[in-house]
Amino acid sequence: MGGFIDIPDLPDQLQHRGSGPGGRDDWRPLSLDEVGKQHIQRVLAMCKGNRLRAAQVLGIGRTSLYRHLKEDAYDQTLIARSKAAGQ
Repeated sequence: MGGFIDIPDLPDQLQHRGSGPGGRDDWRPLSLDEVGKQHIQRVLAMCKGNRLRAAQVLGIGRTSLYRHLKEDAYDQTLIARSKAAGQ
């Protein structure tokens, strides 16, 4: 009855070691840039591709969203080229 929190007091997803956030075993640390890219993609999916609405949800201007998407497309092009060169 002390002021301690023990493992059984935690929610199930936090009780198991080795699981990443949300109980996913495939979790790995990401750079802040990568987290931002993933978040933008998830918000776009949530907004069903509506870029204006996604920009509003993200709290950024439409042109800023376009800039992020353009940079991400550039990154994807570089990745595709490096994979093709490696084959």
